[in-house]
Amino acid sequence: MNRRIAIFLPSLVGGGAERVMLNLAEGLANTPGYTVTLVLCAAAQSEPRYPVSSMINKLALNHRHVFASIPDLVRLLRREQYDVLLTALEHTTAAVYVAKILSGSISALFPTVHNTLSRTLRGSKCWQDRLLWYVSRAIYRRLHFLGAVSKGAAEDLHQQMGIAFDHIRVLPNPVLREGTSQGPLDYGLPKDALVAIGRLEHAKGFDVLIRAYAQLANEIEEPLVIFGEGSQREDLSGLICRLGLEGRVLMPGYLPNAAACLTQAKLFILSSRVEGLPTVLIEALAAGAPIVAADCPSGPREILDNGRYGVLVPPEDAAALAEGMRQQMATGRPVIPNQQYVEQYSIKNGLSLYIQVFDELLSETKDHG
Repeated sequence: MNRRIAIFLPSLVGGGAERVMLNLAEGLANTPGYTVTLVLCAAAQSEPRYPVSSMINKLALNHRHVFASIPDLVRLLRREQYDVLLTALEHTTAAVYVAKILSGSISALFPTVHNTLSRTLRGSKCWQDRLLWYVSRAIYRRLHFLGAVSKGAAEDLHQQMGIAFDHIRVLPNPVLREGTSQGPLDYGLPKDALVAIGRLEHAKGFDVLIRAYAQLANEIEEPLVIFGEGSQREDLSGLICRLGLEGRVLMPGYLPNAAACLTQAKLFILSSRVEGLPTVLIEALAAGAPIVAADCPSGPREILDNGRYGVLVPPEDAAALAEGMRQQMATGRPVIPNQQYVEQYSIKNGLSLYIQVFDELLSETKDHG
């Protein structure tokens, strides 16, 4: 058996979905009987955020926008007979779907949904996102199977897009590597910092976190450190200044191993307005960090086992988030999950689940011609 898997991504400068797909690609490339090609719509010279294993074939189509790559995708799918076309982001899925139809390819398309789409697409103020919601719904209803990274994301697909549960496979993100441990707090930052990690975008709710921290500023000495980059840096910096928190709230930017600080963080906070299955929350759980998380759709409640392994608070509520932080810091050591619980988010487990789905998908595709 030699299965050829193509994984399509816009680029390698993005966030959690790209990292998860690379983890999966590396695992598949090291599995006998699998050949993996990573197809990037972006230019080859785009600065990668994550390294690519030499075991993975890499192909860059050199386009600035995903939909501009459709003609090249058509030619690629006519030339190469992949068994499975794996996608992780809705606009990429739409482009690959169109290219598959135009090329006449019989490859099986398997999209994985990494967010709560009724919030990120249909609920968006951007008309392109709302259009993509309807396009994605039309595509997903025509496919044999699609994946969702959490039960909440799957429920959203069922309730809001009308996709039957038996067409959805819940595939927790393959995040944790075997035999690795978090390193010490680095970058010259204080040992007992309160830590948050993520893109500086509205969905991550860092404005809510900064306002929550302001309510605790007179009670605690620990600084708040927010790792990440994004379009809201200027707005968040302005909010920090207006609240008089210069020197107390630090935004050192994106760092490839920012999660290494989680083992020694005084507290990890997830303030997101919406998620799919937040990778960094899984890393915080595995690191044994005390956790406060917004109970947003979807993922935090699942990861924290309904609040057993961290404090859950209502999203977009600075006062509730401040109280949760106060409560968790006063509690001391968190409840640590057993190894079996954590391993559901391991690369090894995720790889096994994806391979099972590939078996099912290719069998179903063969039966339907």
